[in-house]
Amino acid sequence: MWNPKVALTGLTLAGVALAAACTDASPTEPLDPGAGLPLFSSSPTRGAPHTLDDRFAQMARETPGFGGMYYDEAGTLTVVMAGDALPISPLAVGGTLQSRISELGVADADVQTAKMQPGQYDFLQLRAVQQGARQVLGLAGVVFSDVDEARNRVVIGVENSTAAAAVEHALQMLDVASEAVIIELTEPIEVESNHTLRDRVRPVAGGLQINFTRGASGFLCTLGFNVRSPAAPNVHGFVTNSHCSDTRGEVLPTPYWQHSRFVENTFIGWEAHDAPYWTGGVCPEGRRCRYSDALGVRYESGVDNAFGQIYRTVELGSLEIDPMIPRWQIVAELPFPVVGQVLHKTGRTSGWTMGAVTATCVTSNVAASDITMLCQDRVATASAGGDSGAPYFVRIGETNNVALIGIHWGSGGGTTVLSAMANIRVENAGPAPWITYPGQAPPALAAR
Repeated sequence: MWNPKVALTGLTLAGVALAAACTDASPTEPLDPGAGLPLFSSSPTRGAPHTLDDRFAQMARETPGFGGMYYDEAGTLTVVMAGDALPISPLAVGGTLQSRISELGVADADVQTAKMQPGQYDFLQLRAVQQGARQVLGLAGVVFSDVDEARNRVVIGVENSTAAAAVEHALQMLDVASEAVIIELTEPIEVESNHTLRDRVRPVAGGLQINFTRGASGFLCTLGFNVRSPAAPNVHGFVTNSHCSDTRGEVLPTPYWQHSRFVENTFIGWEAHDAPYWTGGVCPEGRRCRYSDALGVRYESGVDNAFGQIYRTVELGSLEIDPMIPRWQIVAELPFPVVGQVLHKTGRTSGWTMGAVTATCVTSNVAASDITMLCQDRVATASAGGDSGAPYFVRIGETNNVALIGIHWGSGGGTTVLSAMANIRVENAGPAPWITYPGQAPPALAAR
């Protein structure tokens, strides 16, 4: 039996790379390195996914005045409404809004007790402001732009005062309503990689350390969640970050181990799908874009993996797997988080952490690169190098059941950043629709 308290031997850290202390034979090459896992597509889905902001825009068109929604500090669902006539509750607006909120996975009890908040702008107005200011994401020092539901403004995050001044000037030149924009200082969003050692654990499930190659050594990340397909029951796979590969946005393919390539019998699979970055359209000029930092890996035949499960530690902040309740059970999947919603994650460096969603559908520039991640979500919780790929989930009451909601990929400004499940699914759709827990009906991709 493995011991979570025993330090792993055979690896030493040198910067962010792993140095070999012993040798291990290379895994057998896949029969067809270019063949995609049937769970994922060998080519990306065309067109943009139906994001949370798209959903909110639809709700604003159907219910004039709708400005978005979020959970306040007390955990109460709050619906923002602009205009002179403010309804008493969301239920007074009409059945359409209520049904749209429910479609987002919000519990009926939360809808019944929701409160209204007056706003100056409806969501369509704010989104038009954000789209009108899209070009500022190409300026040096700009970190993100977001339609902030709680503040009823478009928020643009910048690294320093120089960038703030450049954004202010650009907004004037673009004739964007500055009164609808908040410019605030924040830290750049860094892609996280590895720092510490973790154990070999079976069965393989979400939250465990994975090792992938970059040259002669390797880097560490976290396994996000396992996937299966009713149409291909003998093919198993998992999802982690795209940047947790030899080349992000390209299938080489990259090999993966759990926990270390320098220990025998730890190889688990090959990269099978990684959508390419694209330009043009809603992607800011001079940038390359994606909606999810996610790729698909096909398990090597015979690797023992636990479907629909995420490893659980003994307490918050701990790395030790709970011997009594070792894994969370995924029983639902949510497309997007909502501001104020409390999320949990399991990462190989920070362990079990939790925090409230601070912003949704944020257009995020990745530091020291030309990459822009569209419609990402931010959470006020701890993270560290190696947590990349960690699964985010919502606890269902005080039970061990959870709803999967996305994967972690970076941090900055005191918050972590994740890609939501709806965006992961659109960029990683396949000929055999995949599921994340037993009994799930494969979710249909939202039509544009």
